[in-house]
Amino acid sequence: MDSDSYDDDEFHSKRPKNDVFMNYSYEDIGKQFISHLQGALSRRGFTISDHTMLPVGQDTRLHLLKAIEESEIYVVVFSTNYASSVMSLDELVDIMECLGRFDQRKVLPLFYKLEPSDVRSQDGSFKDAFQAHEANDNIDPKRVQKWKQSFRDAGQLCGLTLQNGDEGKFISDIVEQLEKMQSPHELHVADHPVVVGSRVKELISTLRLDSEDVLVVAVFGISGIGKTTIVRATYNKISSYFDVSCFLEGIHYRGGGHNWKIKLQNKLMSRLTQNDKFPSMHHHNDGVTKIRNLIRGRKILLVLDDVDNFEQLKSLGINPASFCKGSRIIVITRDKQSLGIIPYTSYQTTELNRRESLSLFNRLMFSRDNNLVNMEFIEEVVPLAGGLPLVLEVWSRYFIGHERKQWPSLLEKLKRIPHGDVQKQLQMSYDSLSVTAKNLFLDIACFFHGMGKEWIVDVLHDEESAFFPDIEIQHLVDKFLVVKDSCVMNKAIMEMGQEVIRQENVDEPGKRTRLISDRDILHLFRDCSGTDTVRSINLDGAHIEEPVTVQIEAFKKMSNLRFIQLIDGDGKLQWSFSSKDVTDKARSTFSFKHLKYLVRKRNKAPCKSMSACFSFKHLKYLDWDGFPCKSLDNIDMGNVVVIILRFSKMKKLWDGIKLLPPLPSQLTFIDATECGPLAVMPFDSMQNAYIFRSKVFKESLMNTTGLLIHLSGKELPEWCTYRNSGNNVLSFEAPIRFDSKICGLLCATTYYWPCPTIHNKTKEESQCVEAMDDVSSTLKVVFYPLNDKTVVVEAGDTVELRFDRDTSCGLRLVYEDDVIDLGLVLPS
Repeated sequence: MDSDSYDDDEFHSKRPKNDVFMNYSYEDIGKQFISHLQGALSRRGFTISDHTMLPVGQDTRLHLLKAIEESEIYVVVFSTNYASSVMSLDELVDIMECLGRFDQRKVLPLFYKLEPSDVRSQDGSFKDAFQAHEANDNIDPKRVQKWKQSFRDAGQLCGLTLQNGDEGKFISDIVEQLEKMQSPHELHVADHPVVVGSRVKELISTLRLDSEDVLVVAVFGISGIGKTTIVRATYNKISSYFDVSCFLEGIHYRGGGHNWKIKLQNKLMSRLTQNDKFPSMHHHNDGVTKIRNLIRGRKILLVLDDVDNFEQLKSLGINPASFCKGSRIIVITRDKQSLGIIPYTSYQTTELNRRESLSLFNRLMFSRDNNLVNMEFIEEVVPLAGGLPLVLEVWSRYFIGHERKQWPSLLEKLKRIPHGDVQKQLQMSYDSLSVTAKNLFLDIACFFHGMGKEWIVDVLHDEESAFFPDIEIQHLVDKFLVVKDSCVMNKAIMEMGQEVIRQENVDEPGKRTRLISDRDILHLFRDCSGTDTVRSINLDGAHIEEPVTVQIEAFKKMSNLRFIQLIDGDGKLQWSFSSKDVTDKARSTFSFKHLKYLVRKRNKAPCKSMSACFSFKHLKYLDWDGFPCKSLDNIDMGNVVVIILRFSKMKKLWDGIKLLPPLPSQLTFIDATECGPLAVMPFDSMQNAYIFRSKVFKESLMNTTGLLIHLSGKELPEWCTYRNSGNNVLSFEAPIRFDSKICGLLCATTYYWPCPTIHNKTKEESQCVEAMDDVSSTLKVVFYPLNDKTVVVEAGDTVELRFDRDTSCGLRLVYEDDVIDLGLVLPS
């Protein structure tokens, strides 16, 4: 069996197959009472076993023990001549041993026409019977002692007594008591729970069952990730530890108008009491009171599945202070905000890894016939599912429902269009978003996937329209639609968002808000079918099989374009328009006043005419390989945040701060890699930029005497690789690294005069750093260049930084191929 299967979980105890095993002696009870009792139990849904129902054969003893082990409740009927029956006594010993060996086992003693004290004291007929057994040479005395001990232990348990009363009433009382003792029926987990076990262990650990505290555990995760499956399996394992267990599904449903709260309350009270009839309530506050009365004094396991709003929990009176000690409330939700102000412990459900996905999909597809296993097909399908069990289950049914020869075509269809059942399930989280959050979600799914939260915020932030993307991103994070900071999406979630866009207009791509399919975009370029509905174009160039001529008219109607990304690795996009076209048409017709993001990548061939078509006034992000202009002097980029101009023809960026007044407060990133002619970098006008990528910048920085930055506080940054212990010396040995040489030291110190002596003890070289004009007491971050004019440091060298007094100091080595990322240095 799979090591990750649910059945192999170490928390698993032997689950009962029968509800009741009956232990009795026919001699003085007779068949009538037993048959009436068994009939009453059968009519109430109990499954029953006893020694008369076992298969006939040589292994009667073995079958009897198995029947006892596989039963949940043992009904032991003590009667006057019970102790005379050797079979009854052997069964009783087995019953009491199972009671100690297995969880979820219970005994109900029935005292049939005798007093419980007679059993406990072993007087009268019981005393005579045991004396007779002891006198029997064919019976081992140790066996008799076991009988007597089990007899005594069972007699100590609480049970029901019939003296001269009504047997019909007695049977009714027995059935009622057994219904109370019966554990909740197991919930269905999954047809193939092959990857549940380890997650059940983790959730049980999170529940801290040994604690007497009342604990609310929120089980989080996106749709289709298996939250409910894991909780169902956990519920089956732990429900017996509670006085009352209740699994309430479908909490999100609000059908029935304004009375949905009362209906939800009735549903919970019905599960808690096994009673469907309650007095009518005039207000949902009455229901909260009744629910709290029902749970008072009882250790409760309550599972609330598919919660999507705090009001649902509030209407059910979910307040840890109202529950008895040791109770557990498990809330299954796709939204962190649904917990409101309730204190909780979280359990984050994770996607299946590759091995788990392969195991599950193999079981789903080929469980009936392992000879049909096609590992090559499985290996191709599994990575596309994003680790979501829902997707694998739906796809397996989809493939099984068709002939094997059709599977490749079905898979190609799934790559383009998600299965309807998957789309419906995953889209529920999207549908619950606000309009602004929906738009941001679609922008990330179609354009900014994995780009990083900070950059997305910089590009999309808009004070005028009061759009604050950092707030909306947090909403997406709380609904598990994106990963915090990186803004990465699960593959299936991203495809769900892209399908939302496709459904805007299935037949006419030019009337959708976002275009991401190469086929659709190339079609739009060919027949100029774009409209003002289009907000973004994202062409990755993977499906450009032959040259495509793009006319300027293709952009004519797309006046609301906000994001453009054109990746043309093979140079098959041919931009054909003359300078006259640009002058007469583009500047008068194509204002692109909403354009914020422009990327033209992987084609080093410049296109000066194309650059003249775009307005850069509102642009936040510019990434243009082979940018044709020699300078940015005459281009209005007052709002730009990121500039990436690889392989361009620029000789300089601009002539200092005077030409671009707004730029210093906005620009945070410049990448001018492989810009051969670039010779001038205006440092004085880039005071807020925190990442620079260009050979010129590095060379310029190397030629300075250093760089000094002030930070608030006095705590050394986390990026410090080496630290001293508060004295005046920091010593380190440069690590071996063959791919790049050391070009500088980035040092952080609290000393007000950060001018140490750098001493290479290995090479016996020293350099006293030139004094920097600063005496303030803030934390200093200083870059010290290392070269043949100062001190050379190589792998294996032992180096000291020595200050003239004690100070707290830390440093990081800077290598030639490092990105000069002052984002590591500056506070966020």
